[in-house]
Amino acid sequence: MNRILVVEDSATQAEELRLILESEGFEVEVATDGLNGWAFWDRVHFDLVISDIIMPGLSGYDLCRKIKSSTKGRITPVILFTSLKDPLDIVRGLESGADGFVTKPCDPERLIARVKHIRDNRELRAHGGFKSGIEINFLGKRFEISSEKEQILDLLIGTFEDSVRTNRELLSSQAQLAVANARLEEYARQLEGQVRLSEIKYRDVVESANDGILVVGLDGLIVESNRAIERLSGLTREEVVGKPIEILLSAESGGWFREQVDRFRAIGNESLSGTTAEVQAIKKGGGRVPVELAVSYHEAEDQVLLIAILRDISERKRAEQNARMLEISKTQKIEAVAILAAGVAHHFNNLLQTIMGHTALLQSRIPAEIPVHSSAMSIQKASQRAADLVRRLMAFGKDRSSSLAEIGFGSVLDSVLQMGRPSIPENIEVRVNTHLSPARLVCDPVELEQVLLNLILNAVDAMPVGGTITISTSGIDQLPDSIQISDSMTPGSYLVCTIEDTGCGMGESVLAHMFEPFFTTKGPDKGVGLGLSTAYALVQKMGGTITVRSSPGMGSVFSLYLPLAKDQVCEEELPVVEPPVQKPPTRATVILVVDDEECVLMLISTILRSEGHTVITATSGEEALRICKGFEAKIEMLLTDLIMPHMNGRHLANRLLEMSPKMKILYMSGHSRETIALQRLPEGESYVLPKPFDNLTLIDRVRSTLASD
Repeated sequence: MNRILVVEDSATQAEELRLILESEGFEVEVATDGLNGWAFWDRVHFDLVISDIIMPGLSGYDLCRKIKSSTKGRITPVILFTSLKDPLDIVRGLESGADGFVTKPCDPERLIARVKHIRDNRELRAHGGFKSGIEINFLGKRFEISSEKEQILDLLIGTFEDSVRTNRELLSSQAQLAVANARLEEYARQLEGQVRLSEIKYRDVVESANDGILVVGLDGLIVESNRAIERLSGLTREEVVGKPIEILLSAESGGWFREQVDRFRAIGNESLSGTTAEVQAIKKGGGRVPVELAVSYHEAEDQVLLIAILRDISERKRAEQNARMLEISKTQKIEAVAILAAGVAHHFNNLLQTIMGHTALLQSRIPAEIPVHSSAMSIQKASQRAADLVRRLMAFGKDRSSSLAEIGFGSVLDSVLQMGRPSIPENIEVRVNTHLSPARLVCDPVELEQVLLNLILNAVDAMPVGGTITISTSGIDQLPDSIQISDSMTPGSYLVCTIEDTGCGMGESVLAHMFEPFFTTKGPDKGVGLGLSTAYALVQKMGGTITVRSSPGMGSVFSLYLPLAKDQVCEEELPVVEPPVQKPPTRATVILVVDDEECVLMLISTILRSEGHTVITATSGEEALRICKGFEAKIEMLLTDLIMPHMNGRHLANRLLEMSPKMKILYMSGHSRETIALQRLPEGESYVLPKPFDNLTLIDRVRSTLASD
């Protein structure tokens, strides 16, 4: 029995049967339905037929009957391929003369075993068959069974085996299902425990959070809140849940939240990405609390909820306010120091005026060959340097407009070193190395002095136990790539001035903030942190920049980059000495001199009387008015201090011009240009003689004033 006919209308199942049988050495032919199967059987001899039952045209039962009723088919085994879902399948199989069943789905081992079992039994029974005709009732129907006993036995045994196998599989499946159910129940218990634990952890986290947390529906009603909300607002969970969020937010803040909800409904969760705002929370019983409100969304089952986190920023607001107040306080202190310095400078100028004037008088009256004359000259030079120092300090401490000029960098550096020398301890050495011909810059000299002095004094502060400051200059035709070029910088040649110290150096954390206003590593009594920030701002204003290299214990190197003037680099110009001009002799006249400093008054009177003038003096505006009213001679000129107690120089001049409209007016002052500008003189600053002045300057200005129209 090696040739088998497979009748199956399912191509997939037919191919599966072919592969199983051919793998055991059987020769297989496939027919696609009952009619084709009968045609194959009629033409070719087959040792065994395996047929599906439900097929179009000719069913498996009918095909089996036709085969069994034929002469050659009586002894050919027929196996029906079925699912055995209907108990009548067995009876119909017996009725049609089938030799056995193969149940679906097909198990390869059982299929081969069934085929071999039927083949072996058929060979044993090839010569001993006998036919019996039996009528039976089954499920209310009558069937005539005309099959051999052995055939019936095979079919019943095969069916019983399939039933037993199916029952065992069912029992096994039930056992497996029971195990799976037990595991599933255990997993469900574990999952339920984890969910409960997760809920507990979630609740603990939410309840222990410092920030207030609200769960809000899209209708604006509060679904859940934590304890921080109660601490923030004074309202309990029971008082806020189910209420509109406006119970916790001010009207404008609640409006902002509603806007976010509307945007979320319109464009989705992207509208809430990074959504935060500073709003006002309402406290129970009144009062407001500044909070930072962050809004996000959460999908829970079939609804969308909004998560609102409220962070109390009261402390931060107070800190910001304190910082602003501290900044204002520092600024006011600086302004107060500047005002105090201006006042001190005014009085100091009066003292210098007296020293310089009397020294000049001594020089004019002592022959040059007498040693005292050289001493008087030294006093005069020292006084002039002191006067220049006062002028620079006054400009240094003022908020002033820039006065651009083309200047020599070397002369400014020398001036700064002279001005800063008293602030440099003796244990600090200052070295100056210039590798560049004296360079010229276009900038405000006072601002440049301020930058250099700030950098030098910063280096001094970095060396409390002494050290060396090295100042070097050089020139470059192009800025290096490492320089971050700002908008104020332009291509071209630059002066590079490096100020290097051997001090304590700075770490990365300090370098990151060193140019920020009010940042300082010094104590509160040693600085307010404006020196470097001011220097950096001024250098940027000049079209340059500052770079720093430093590390702890290795000192610091500040590199100052400043654009050179259009002519690049040039030699310092020597002052041009003008030949003396023969001036016309002074016309003797009556001059009223007014100053609240008697020493200055006496000096000016002496100088003017030496020129042949008649001098009347007064120490105040009120005294000057009284003198003029009782003085019979004509007073042709008023020389008065501009700023005096009670009545200033301008007010005095206005009063005297009412009495004598043709009187000449010349003011003098030791105050800064900014202070003088506040007096709003109709004549302008050209009518002000700045103190301290030398004797010749005084004489020239008096002469030119008398000669003016």
